[in-house]
Amino acid sequence: MTYGYCYDADGNRTLEGTSSINCSAPAAHTYNSVNQLTSDAATHDVNGNQTSPAPLTTNGYNSADQTTSFTPAGQGPIAASYGGNGQGNRLSFGSTNYTSGIQGLLSATTGGASTYYERDPSGTLISERGPGGEFYYYTDGLGSTLGLIDTIGGVKATYTYDPYGASTSISGPNPTIANGNPYRYAGGYYDTTSSLYKFGQRYYNPTTGRWTQQDSLKHTPGPRQRQPLHLHRRRPHQQHRPQRNHQ
Repeated sequence: MTYGYCYDADGNRTLEGTSSINCSAPAAHTYNSVNQLTSDAATHDVNGNQTSPAPLTTNGYNSADQTTSFTPAGQGPIAASYGGNGQGNRLSFGSTNYTSGIQGLLSATTGGASTYYERDPSGTLISERGPGGEFYYYTDGLGSTLGLIDTIGGVKATYTYDPYGASTSISGPNPTIANGNPYRYAGGYYDTTSSLYKFGQRYYNPTTGRWTQQDSLKHTPGPRQRQPLHLHRRRPHQQHRPQRNHQ
């Protein structure tokens, strides 16, 4: 599959497709002067948090800019809670509760059923063990999960993605196992109900290729980084493996 993308002068994605693209055509995605998405039904609060990003209808935030509710189209709000001031240590999302350690997420429990995650000392994900069995992760150089392997070497799930992380195929002999695995593109945790990835402190929308919140700048920004939402963008060739010590 061949993908093509067009960008504006600030690097915001304006058009995409799987065939020849005319970058002089009208933009499908538009942005304001501070690089906030203005198309795709997107709105933002005064702190730059995206409150209505596709595919969600509403995101809610508290005074600490933690995303505390997600409302998918046609559904009620889904609550989320966190330990500490940021979003790195997520404690719950909807009916799922999480337990994390220094190296990352250790377990996820929904309705009394738990899935446990094994990691090496650096935090790299090795395997998951849950009601459906134990499976080992097979990943590419970016950290994206390409497959799940059972304890006797059988392939139980395979995954493919477009350059920005949207799933292009999920397959396997048992759909429950394949779809139940949350660790997918670039090692991010995919929330099926919100269609967003959680990478450390922030949530990422693979459909638009953008974060739902700006990154906090810990250094003196350069000229192109003085735009408050500059780091919302995510270019495929600029991706790196996210920190492993967060869910």
